[in-house]
Amino acid sequence: MKTMYGIIGMIAVAFGVSSCTTSTILKARFNDLSLGPAHDLAGAPTGDRIEYIPELASGLKVRAWETSTIKALEFSKVNTGGISGHNTWLEFRGVSSNLAETVWFVYNARLTGSDAEVITDLSDGSGSPIARMKINAAGQVRLVRSDYTTENLIGTIPVGVRHNVIFVVRGKEALFNLLIASPGQELIRIDNQPTFTTNPLEFHNPCHPSISFNFAEGTGFDGKYTIADMTITRKNP
Repeated sequence: MKTMYGIIGMIAVAFGVSSCTTSTILKARFNDLSLGPAHDLAGAPTGDRIEYIPELASGLKVRAWETSTIKALEFSKVNTGGISGHNTWLEFRGVSSNLAETVWFVYNARLTGSDAEVITDLSDGSGSPIARMKINAAGQVRLVRSDYTTENLIGTIPVGVRHNVIFVVRGKEALFNLLIASPGQELIRIDNQPTFTTNPLEFHNPCHPSISFNFAEGTGFDGKYTIADMTITRKNP
């Protein structure tokens, strides 16, 4: 069986995207993750962070992933009272970098819950959005357009099925590619999509490339999104 990074290597060739510069922007090692207040992540690089409001802490747990020796972060829908949904994101924030070179956002995840819908946002971490994706319990995977209203169905992932997600962002062109691989499912591949920020000069330099997760309104308290192998890098992983 091919590993996730073996699959990614083949995808890198297929996408025709390469980088000469090695620069890890974020690496979340969930085996070493301590839960509590938002904080810097363990290991290199120095300064990458996991950020969330204290009210989300009860919904974060480190769980076994695939095997007992590999850990993942389980993000559960919790009652945050009257706090606005705009403030209930789980964010992985990279170290100071830029989007002048191709940036890869790579992670493994699984959605569970009878009526769950997870929202994934990419941004430069400094106010300029890149992309938004939604996955729901019906298995629908949708890309949201920059008006935040229009949604395009791009494929399906049955609830409870592991998926490897790869966003490849070419900031200088204001374009991104997306590929999602799931065991036993048809490969989802979308190329040359416009980023939400359409003018490359509006991406900040320096910036903090970031990926964030939240649950859509209507998700019940059995909604969970379990995340593993989170990496943001400026070289093909």
